[in-house]
Parts: sequence; C-alpha cells; structure tokens
Amino acid sequence: MRFFYTALLLAPFTFTWALPGSSERAICDVDNATDRSQSIWIGKNKNVEVYTVSCPTATQKDTRDFGVLSPRQTSTPANANRKYFTGNTNCFTPSGGGPDPNECHVISDALLFESENTGKQPLIFPNNTVVMQFRSCKTFFLNQAQGPLAYCRSDWASLVDFLAFNCQATQNAHGGLCVAQDGRWFVQLTSAQVLSSPAENGFCDVNNAASRSKSSWIGKDKNVEVYTVSCPTSRQDDGQELQRLTPRQTPTNVCGAQCEPDPRMTMQFDIRGISNTNCFTPSGGGPDPNECNVIGDALRYASENTGAIFPIGLSPNNTIVMQYRTCKTFFLNQDLGPLAYCRTDWAALIDWLAFNCQATQNAHGGNCVAKDQRWFVQLSDLNSQSHLTLNS
Repeated sequence: MRFFYTALLLAPFTFTWALPGSSERAICDVDNATDRSQSIWIGKNKNVEVYTVSCPTATQKDTRDFGVLSPRQTSTPANANRKYFTGNTNCFTPSGGGPDPNECHVISDALLFESENTGKQPLIFPNNTVVMQFRSCKTFFLNQAQGPLAYCRSDWASLVDFLAFNCQATQNAHGGLCVAQDGRWFVQLTSAQVLSSPAENGFCDVNNAASRSKSSWIGKDKNVEVYTVSCPTSRQDDGQELQRLTPRQTPTNVCGAQCEPDPRMTMQFDIRGISNTNCFTPSGGGPDPNECNVIGDALRYASENTGAIFPIGLSPNNTIVMQYRTCKTFFLNQDLGPLAYCRTDWAALIDWLAFNCQATQNAHGGNCVAKDQRWFVQLSDLNSQSHLTLNS
C-alpha cells in the first residue's frame, strides 16, 4: 500500500489547546507493532520513511456516518479534512527526548512534495496506522473510524509543523497529538527510537571496530593521526552495478560530489554545495572546531605535498579515520567498488561541519551523506560512536 503526503499550511487549522500537561497515551504501540508493511521513501530526496502498522486495540470506534459499511465497501471514503478545523491538541510534558522540530519539518516538506506530485488525499483504512519518520522525528495517523478515511497530505503537514514547533522543549514538551473532534482519527508527533533513512540502517562503530590498521601521522607537524577500520558495507547490490565491477576496477572519482539535502542548512557553501548536510543535536560533548581545523589544515598540506586525491578501498579498509585531540572525522566508502576523493574537499567539509555544527548552533558535530549514498563523511568528538547507522 502506498501512502503519500504533503507540507506546510497552518492557516486552515484552528487549534484548541487541551490538557497541556497530559502525558502520552499508549493508544497504538507503533514501535512494537507486529503487523508492519515494507517501508517506502517519499519526498523530493526520498529521505522520509513511510510504512503502515495495524492497531487492533485502538480506542472505541466512532460509528457516525459508518453504520452500513461492509468489508468491500466501494462508496467514496469519508473526507476527514476540515477547512476550518477545530481539534483537541495537547503536548506531551515535560521537556526532554523530543524530536528536532527541523527534522519534523523535513517530513512536512516531503508531504507537500507528494501532494503536488502524487495526489492530495491518501486513503487510510480502519484501524490502520500510517507512520512517517525522519531521523529524530516520527508522526503517525490512526484511523479509528468504521470505514476508510481520506485526508489531505497538506493538512497532515500543517499538523506536523504545528506540533513540532509548539510542543518542543521551549514549551516544556516533547511532542504532542491532535484528536479529531468526532474521535474518528488522530495524528501524533513523537521522537523516533531509531534513525531511519535509506542510508541509516545497520551500524558502524568506528571506536570499537574489529579491524584497525596501524596509525600514520599527517600534516606539517605530523600531529594528525590517520588509520583505517572495517565497517560493514551498506548499499544493497542492485545487480547492474555489481556486474560492472572487477577486482582491479579503477577507483571512481567522487571529488566535488554533493551531500544529501537537509533543509536546516540555509548557508550556501560556495565550492562544493555543502549546504546539504545535517548536524547532531543537542549541544554538549562536541569537538573543538579549532582542533578540527587542524585536521583540515593537515589534509590541505597533504594535498599540496603528497597528492590531491586519495583512494578508499572496500572492506576491510573502507573507512578512513583522522583525529586530533577532541576532534575525529571519518570517510566511509559504501559503494560496491573503490572510490577516490579530494583531500581539499574533505578539508572543506571538516571546517564547515566544525564551525556550523557546534554548541552555538545547539549541535555537537554532523555529517554529509552523498546524494547517491556511495559515501559519507562524519565529524564528531573523539569518543563518540557513529551517529549514522548503515545497512548491514
């Protein structure tokens, strides 16, 4: 079943704040549902995960308008939209552990994109829950009526934005929900337990990797440590690409490649499009940007004195790690073949992430995932595990 959605339209909703101090109700345990569909990915960048789960223990069903439904009803589904909707919304208190509102807004943008390109109203069946998530943010729509409902993607997007920015830590909250006045459906916004995107399933623990090479030292002062570790490859074989590979294939040059888009980054990077990155929130425990800059300078020095391009092989040497004092960065090759990347590009990424994903931005490092997901670069403090999980 494909359900597609849309974003940003707060005007059509009039919200009534109810039970501002309420706690989350376990109406549908989405995280532990046993009947879950396969995931699909929506949005312009296909970075928002969508799946459905079944909630047989939903709250009491409202039977208005649905008294004569049959299992194979073919009549037009009830329209759950309201041009001027008054719903009962409430925030989950207290603050702490809630989703990043900016990551929730990515879901809204995906909904808007699908509304414009796929259709305005997805069909949601009884006791069916449609779930969407992006990184720290998760939202779901539960149909508690006796029959199918049709709901506008733009309306759901508006609810996501409203709840994300009005039920966050500054309001002593960590998400919230909106229940329809007639009780037929509700939309909830919470934090996601698992990071999810096409490149975020599995795990690469750089600190505890089983295979690690001997260290070498780079830079004018030979003060930046470099070594390789083995991480599980993350891309699933597509067959066609695998057939093109040979054991001695020339490395693919990915210098200048852009990262996966992230709308939070409003600054434009003037050389390599590094506005397409994301930061790890909240602040606290991140690397010293000035010490990260030492790594960047070491890479630029190596580029001038050793070579502009360096190769990154496959497992067991598919991850190159560099560190200096509090700062650590690594480049992971997720492709099916060897890659080649420019040292100056990596240096530029390090400087951008270090100074734009620090405590003053409520962050502690960040990463850049290639648009084609063949590689990613991460910047973190020396003791952090990888924030990005990978397909096993």
